[in-house]
Amino acid sequence: MSFNANIKLLLNLIGALSAVIYSWVSMENRIKALEEKILRMEEINELETQIRMLEIRGKELQMDKLRKRVK
Repeated sequence: MSFNANIKLLLNLIGALSAVIYSWVSMENRIKALEEKILRMEEINELETQIRMLEIRGKELQMDKLRKRVK
């Protein structure tokens, strides 16, 4: 092989390796973003559950107060 052919091959390999690395980093960033979104969704679901529990507890307390007033 000639020197020019070796240089072209080396540049092609560097370009291909760069493309693979870029793709890998892009994929990792997308995965990280999805994981963060899943965590936020889980936190939101937990908060919604806690809110519902507080609402139910609040209604139970109101009913207890009403029952005591009726007695």
